[in-house]
Amino acid sequence: MTKPSLQESPLAKTLAEYTRDAAPELCEKHPNKEVLCVACGHRCVIRDGRIGICKVRFNEGGTLKVPAGYVGALQCDPIEKKPFFHVLPGSLALSFGMMGCDYHCPYCQNWVTAQALRDPEAVSTIIPMTAATLVATAQEHGAPVIASTYNEPLITSEQEEYRKLGGQLAGVLDTIKRLHEMGFWVEIVTLIIPGFNDTEQELKAMTEFLVSVSPDLPWHATAFHKDYKMIEPDNSTAQALIRAAEIGQKSGLRYVYAGNLPGRVGPYEDTYCHSCGIAVVKRIGYRILEKTIKPDGACPRCATVIPGFWS
Repeated sequence: MTKPSLQESPLAKTLAEYTRDAAPELCEKHPNKEVLCVACGHRCVIRDGRIGICKVRFNEGGTLKVPAGYVGALQCDPIEKKPFFHVLPGSLALSFGMMGCDYHCPYCQNWVTAQALRDPEAVSTIIPMTAATLVATAQEHGAPVIASTYNEPLITSEQEEYRKLGGQLAGVLDTIKRLHEMGFWVEIVTLIIPGFNDTEQELKAMTEFLVSVSPDLPWHATAFHKDYKMIEPDNSTAQALIRAAEIGQKSGLRYVYAGNLPGRVGPYEDTYCHSCGIAVVKRIGYRILEKTIKPDGACPRCATVIPGFWS
């Protein structure tokens, strides 16, 4: 691992104070005060005085220190913006993010916080925050959901391209499988980047993998737009998202969505019963136009239960 090279910056010095000892299940202690951090898929072996790839977890005297007691961004949004389409449609989600990221995606839309300890041009401030305060803030805004977001993106693309982002595809695929097996509700988002991960072969491989986990996994194909350091590819078109969605459906996914281009992607903003085909939640952008699905997830026409959390 590298030294915490940006710890000389005021932000890094401040963040070093907003830490706590890692929970035992997040690390393994090795000889010579080395620690193995297992908080993410990188599995960094960090020597005393060094920092992990994420730039926020570091080894202090043989103890792994992890971020705590702050947020780098806080916003109340429609839950559809996350996007979660099968969880409490029309409700609010209190979104928070912290500094740093396990990845260094050149198209990052949240680079000001996610790359704050990697890019000297990313200037951010922190907001002191406890878990109790976070919950109280959500309650004040009438938000039944708290979402951790803004950094560590989860995208699925061909192995060589994925490594350019600083990640390993195998770790992501394993995480999806394990979360589903453990009973977590999982919705998958893929940013469709022209010339990067949008070939028919790649999209077919992505969606066939998801079907192998469960055909009930909702899949969101979302639009790329030029940002941060990735300004060469064209922005995603509506037709490109529709094409991706059609490939997902042909692979066997029952719930396929196209996002970020409201009103331009035909039926791919709505939720349909996979049995009888009627729309049970109609949307445009982040706005719910009509919701006829029953509180228990049953279709109002044929009573087929649609997976998710609807009430």
